[in-house]
Amino acid sequence: MRAAQNKKHSKSKNEEEKKKNDTLIVDAHQIYIDTARKHLTKVKKTLESIEKQGFYDMYVPATENINHFVEHAVRQINQIERRVILGEAIPHHEKVFSIVEPHTEWVSKGKAGVPVELGLKVCIMDSSVITPHFFMVSS
Repeated sequence: MRAAQNKKHSKSKNEEEKKKNDTLIVDAHQIYIDTARKHLTKVKKTLESIEKQGFYDMYVPATENINHFVEHAVRQINQIERRVILGEAIPHHEKVFSIVEPHTEWVSKGKAGVPVELGLKVCIMDSSVITPHFFMVSS
C-alpha cells in the first residue's frame, strides 16, 4: 500500500518519462490489489472452515463483522482497479469516505485554505429564533 501511495505523478514535460512513471504507478497498485485479493481468499477460506467445523453459530457476530469488511474490501479493490488501472472516473455516489462511519459525507465548504471536509451537515433549530443554524460535524 505504501509503495502505491508513494508513487507520484510525474511533473516531467517529457512524454516518455510520464509514461514510465504511469506504468510504475499502475504496477504498484496491481501488486497491492493482488496482495489484497490473496488476503481476502484466506479470510473466506477461514470463514468456510469455521462453518464446516460447526463453529459458525458461536461466532455469528464476529463473522457478520468480518463479512461486512470483506464487502468493503471487494468494493475498494474494484474501485482502485477501475480508477488507477482502467483510468475510469468513479461516480461520487459510489464513493465511501469512511467504512467505520458510512454516513460521512464530502462537504464542500467553499472557503480558502480548507475547501472541503469530511463529516455530516446538521441543522439545529432554535425555537426562540426563526432562522435555522447550520453546522458542520467533522469526522
